[in-house]
Amino acid sequence: MLINKKKNIMVHVFTISFLLILFSIGMFAGCGGLPQQSKPVPASVNNEIIKEEDVEEYINLIYLFKPDAGITSCRGESDAKLREEALWLLIENALISQEVRKLGLPEDEGKIERYYQTFREELISGIFASEDKFLERLKELGLTENSLKKISRKAYFTELLYEYISATVTDEDARAFVEDNPLFLRKPTVKDGVELSFEEVKEEALEIKKRELFEHYYLTLVEDAIIKTFKSNE
Repeated sequence: MLINKKKNIMVHVFTISFLLILFSIGMFAGCGGLPQQSKPVPASVNNEIIKEEDVEEYINLIYLFKPDAGITSCRGESDAKLREEALWLLIENALISQEVRKLGLPEDEGKIERYYQTFREELISGIFASEDKFLERLKELGLTENSLKKISRKAYFTELLYEYISATVTDEDARAFVEDNPLFLRKPTVKDGVELSFEEVKEEALEIKKRELFEHYYLTLVEDAIIKTFKSNE
């Protein structure tokens, strides 16, 4: 079941892009083409509707990261898994954007655009080698650059939410974590461990506590919504 899948918390656009790259390569090795849906996949996330065309668009976004995939139909188990993953990502997008807006966090369109331009440059240089090939692949998949901007928008919103939630973590939280995990202060060597001070490990401990807090917050946020979404889709 989807709610049992372990998800890494992604706070940067390139983490998200490489997740999609790995997903597409791993799932579709030996399977070229754009899967087609046999029936609609309606979903509602807190009254925000995810339409069939949204699922299709996200499937094509995944295929963007596998430029050698054709456009013929590919049915079977991988078809169902791909659609499940696309729907999962769309649910995440909706939940994150809803929470950012509920909290009244500022949406910096200029920063989102800068995220996208950097992402675009990395995508072209890392996968397509030229802008012409990139634009050709977009056209082949029926995508626009606005479609692709949804990835960088999700990355920005996730980072915004992470910064908001993790701002409550204090030095005392980090100190308590180190006290509960005394081996954290020992740096391994060939023979014996070297004892470190709290100040030497404080930043790392703070990041761990921030990540833990955000993961707990995020999982609490999504669990009920995902259960409701997939129950309504049975």
